[in-house]
Amino acid sequence: IGTPRAKAGDTQIETILRQLRERQVSREQLETYRTKEAAAQQERILREAEARAKQQTSITESELAVRIAENQGSAAVQKAIKAAEEARQNAAGAADAKRRLAEAEAFQLEAVGQAQAKATELNVAAYGGPELQFQQTVLLRFAEAIERGQVALVPSIQVGGADGRGTAVDAFLAMAVKQMAAQAPAVS
Repeated sequence: IGTPRAKAGDTQIETILRQLRERQVSREQLETYRTKEAAAQQERILREAEARAKQQTSITESELAVRIAENQGSAAVQKAIKAAEEARQNAAGAADAKRRLAEAEAFQLEAVGQAQAKATELNVAAYGGPELQFQQTVLLRFAEAIERGQVALVPSIQVGGADGRGTAVDAFLAMAVKQMAAQAPAVS
């Protein structure tokens, strides 16, 4: 059997063969494109894996940095909580100490007041009654005021004339002499 041949000028067999060749080429191209697409997809996966591998050190470092920062933050929070608790305890201790000191001072004032009241009561009884005790207290206060105020009980200038009476001019002259003596420099 031989290859069929068309008559001269008949292109029908040639057209069919050309169509068959084109179909076969198209099928081969389609298969080639599918293979290229699969290869491109695999290459993309490979490139992503390579890029991830290159960045893995940075990713690991950043993840560790995040964990370290979280741990440091937690430690700072715990430290702040502990400091706040310590401050609270110190404040409570200081408040307790102040309260106890105030109670002791109040007790002391009460004891001193009671002792003074008892002493006053005994003094009143010893002096023969409250009126005499009151007079003594007033005189003591008066004497203390005079002492602190440095008030002279006896006049420092006495004015008197020949007949035992002084005049206003004599008094004025005596005061002027006294002031001049006070202002004059001391003679050594």
